[in-house]
Amino acid sequence: MKRILAVGDIHGCFRSLELLLSVVQPTRADTLITLGDYVDRGPKSRQVLDLLLELDQSINLVPLRGNHEAMLVAAPTSTTAGRRWMLSGGSETLDSYNQTSGGLAQLQDIPERHWEFLRSRLLPVWETEDFIFVHASVAPELPVSSQSEVHLLWRGFSSLKSLHCSGKTVVCAHEIQDNGLPLRNSFGVCIDTGAWYNGWLTCYEPGTGHFWQANERGQTRSDLLSPIE
Repeated sequence: MKRILAVGDIHGCFRSLELLLSVVQPTRADTLITLGDYVDRGPKSRQVLDLLLELDQSINLVPLRGNHEAMLVAAPTSTTAGRRWMLSGGSETLDSYNQTSGGLAQLQDIPERHWEFLRSRLLPVWETEDFIFVHASVAPELPVSSQSEVHLLWRGFSSLKSLHCSGKTVVCAHEIQDNGLPLRNSFGVCIDTGAWYNGWLTCYEPGTGHFWQANERGQTRSDLLSPIE
């Protein structure tokens, strides 16, 4: 069967991502949507990007842009943007590119293949007949084509107060669910379950409500979201 699968904020949690993929086992028949925030905060952003580049060659990957990718891409443009990124987890990202003992890697140590992926490959939003996939949220009264970057990358799931005007369900990440479980309401589903924050990395299949999780401690689990009443 063809599956549509969405993965929440990875944030450099390479071990969790590898383990999650080994459990879910996406194939070429599936569509794997990664909802952004691949870098920062966790320990292995470089390795996460390398793995996403591999997946991009082997399966149907739909990589979305998160606010942390936007900050990283802006970092070389000004001192202010660079400082903002560093304060948001950029130092951990640079650590993952450090090839020597001691010291700190620089932005120029990030390989061009990663810059190309971050600048050109990532999508702001993606839709199917029934779902809208986005990093953060959407303005429910506006069509997807008219959404602002502020909503798509920065507004949290809690800002979504009504069903989108298309009638589609929103699947997003960005806003950590402290209990480690996806949050579902009548408007959408949030699957950021705090992978970098001692929580879980979640893969969600919206067509069935099935979700799988893995963490940096090497644990896995799976369950079904309760239906909307």
